Amino acid sequence: MNLAMCMSHLGLDPRAYLLNLSRLGREARITAARIMLVEAKRAAKTKMAQHHPDRGGSHDEFVKINASLDHIIKETETFIAALEERAKEAAEKSAKTPRIVIGD
Repeated sequence: MNLAMCMSHLGLDPRAYLLNLSRLGREARITAARIMLVEAKRAAKTKMAQHHPDRGGSHDEFVKINASLDHIIKETETFIAALEERAKEAAEKSAKTPRIVIGD
């Protein structure tokens, strides 16, 4: 399973999400990824309620929804951690860059 398939399985549009991310800066991407994660959890909760085996739903479909959400959470948290690490590295590099001060 990949991220796009998992998002589609929950009724989310992976293409629109990825296109949106590509247009944003690093900090905005972190925020957008967190928002998408909230949306994925909300969509999964709705689908799980619809397909819950105790309510006559399919056990296999319920398991697929849960697996999709787990995969989205894992991938999104990895993505956010990588962006935060890059931001930290950029800040450290910027702090080490000599500055020329003109005036006072």
